[in-house]
Amino acid sequence: MARGVPPCHTRGPHAGTGVGGPWRDPAGWRTESRAPTREGTRPRGVALYQLTALYNHPEDPAAFDKHYTEVHAEIAKKIPGILRYTISHPGPGPEGDKPPYYLVAVLDFADEASFGAGMGGEQGQAAVADLPNFAGAGVTLLTGPANEA
Repeated sequence: MARGVPPCHTRGPHAGTGVGGPWRDPAGWRTESRAPTREGTRPRGVALYQLTALYNHPEDPAAFDKHYTEVHAEIAKKIPGILRYTISHPGPGPEGDKPPYYLVAVLDFADEASFGAGMGGEQGQAAVADLPNFAGAGVTLLTGPANEA
């Protein structure tokens, strides 16, 4: 279990868990692969450990984008152990409806230990501490192993 990373659910089913407490793993996520493997081959299944941040629609999108690009992303890029960091702005649904999230960020780590070390370190803590500065509409953080489909 990763330590030192506070939950940051400000909206949704986990509202009110707040920033500043210890990282909790209520679901008991497991990182080992359940896929059968052949000797001498790389196991399929768990390839990475991911942090996914789902940002709600901000009241001021321009201010959100400015802070995210100029401040938050620059902090997050320096988190040790990140293999890949991607962001996307989801488009409208098939009926043209507004997507449920304004921005989705995905940070890939080699494994749960790398995630814990990176997020528990100075840069990871700085990224978490920065969330209230621009994500007032809410952000949901999800973590867990990423599997091949």
